[in-house]
Amino acid sequence: MIATIALMSTLTFMLSEAPHYLVTGKSVTYFEGATATPIAADVTTFKVLYDSVVAADSLGVYYRGKFLEVDSTGAAIVGVVPGNERPGRGEYLWKTRDHVYFKDQVIDGADAATFTTVIAFDRPFFKDKNSVYFGSRRMPEADAATIAESDEDAYDKNFFYDHVTGKIKLHKGQQLRAINGLLVKTDSMVLEAFDLTKAHPEIDVKTIKGLSHSYSMDSRRVYLGAEPVFAVTAKNAALIKAFKAPNEVWVTDGKRVYSYKTLEPTLDGATFGLLPKSNGYFFDKTGIYRRDYEEKRGAFSRHFPFKYAVPFRLEDVSYDNTTYFMFYKGQAYDHVNGVYYPDVDAARFKSWPPYLEHRGNLYYRDFDHLVLEGATDVHLVQLPKRLPDELIQASGKLFFKGKPLAVPDVAHFEAIPGGYFRDLKNVWVRGTDGLVVLPGA
Repeated sequence: MIATIALMSTLTFMLSEAPHYLVTGKSVTYFEGATATPIAADVTTFKVLYDSVVAADSLGVYYRGKFLEVDSTGAAIVGVVPGNERPGRGEYLWKTRDHVYFKDQVIDGADAATFTTVIAFDRPFFKDKNSVYFGSRRMPEADAATIAESDEDAYDKNFFYDHVTGKIKLHKGQQLRAINGLLVKTDSMVLEAFDLTKAHPEIDVKTIKGLSHSYSMDSRRVYLGAEPVFAVTAKNAALIKAFKAPNEVWVTDGKRVYSYKTLEPTLDGATFGLLPKSNGYFFDKTGIYRRDYEEKRGAFSRHFPFKYAVPFRLEDVSYDNTTYFMFYKGQAYDHVNGVYYPDVDAARFKSWPPYLEHRGNLYYRDFDHLVLEGATDVHLVQLPKRLPDELIQASGKLFFKGKPLAVPDVAHFEAIPGGYFRDLKNVWVRGTDGLVVLPGA
């Protein structure tokens, strides 16, 4: 009874408060507040694009229930200009294959193929290959090639832009020019981007330039934000380079490497680089590393334990960010659990976390060790329906956390709401050692 009341309360809120489309049989109705608007939509192709405000079918696109007779091919939401935080209270930018729209109006001249957000879905800055936009307003002073995020604001090679107005930010009547994501300057001083009361006369306003979102340099020093990292000299000035990984920032003077402000003595600055399209892994002439942390040791650079050829070549490395594994010259390394495989056929090495198949055997990774289960010549396949990662089907058997289950009807086994599972005969529930049949279900 309580659950029914709660459900009815939720539905009442949805119907009375949140804008939404309701599809019933062969009809579609749009609700917003106390207003219900019938829509002559094609029910067979009708779909809501996002947040119950924008929808499309084979006939066109619907914005807050208003029909727009446009080609709906490729219809997709790009972002929202923030409003009230409740669903449907912002106004949306969306696009089709050919045009970009704000609410129910086309944005003239916007390039639909390249139109995207600058910072995040719910921030007001957007761009295409030619221009930057604040909501639907083109910003002629902004540079699309260099526009980037800085917390809620945006900046490019020239200016800092306010996230409330979209205009160039000012300090005491002077335009703020961007150095990077953390520093700005006027004609006479360098300031912190997020606290304009903090000026830094020790930084040379005439020679300061950005190296990355976090690093900059003037004629005397390299800075992380406004904090000095190392001195600039005649020998290293041309070799200084900054790098940004998902959770780390690096800078090198061509000889040494720094993580944030900390010198990394084991890394070679002349050969340091980031692995392309990886989750922040890096390398130098001695091999591959990842950033790691231990309570006693603190943060450090962990060297992957491959047997490396000399010289080390990046083209010998392969990896897939959807799995835990990196491959190098017939070796594999599970860089999440720290397990090294010295003899691997990469073409036959398959992974469905937390399971893997190697040379016909099925393995289950239980944190820092492997448990072998099943016979040889395992044919590993993913279950056709969405199930927890611990569940996998192999050679007609169902495995839960590496252990085979006595489930006679594997073909019809599926997850159901509430954390339960079922086949044609039984309902199953998680037990301490696996899945067990729920009595009386």
